[in-house]
Amino acid sequence: GDPLLANLQKIHPSVHITGEKSYLKSFQDVLNKKVDFAIAPLSIFDYYRQFYDLDGLQVAGDIPIKSEFSIAVRKDHWMLFNVLDKIFQAIPKE
Repeated sequence: GDPLLANLQKIHPSVHITGEKSYLKSFQDVLNKKVDFAIAPLSIFDYYRQFYDLDGLQVAGDIPIKSEFSIAVRKDHWMLFNVLDKIFQAIPKE
């Protein structure tokens, strides 16, 4: 499973936390009131908000847990790849 979700479950054992393989499905589940909230990197949410009708969602805040994320980008999303590449290059190595 996702280490971030495992850490959250450890901190909040009384909360039922499940993982979803698709960020889009997670966001849509919130809009359709199937779940109360979704957890995702801000950059992912911003990307999906540009291309899908997610205007009914807003960012509530940051999670105070450090986590390493890997981001995979489909080959046909070259613009997203280029933006992410520039962002990653600008991040200091420390």
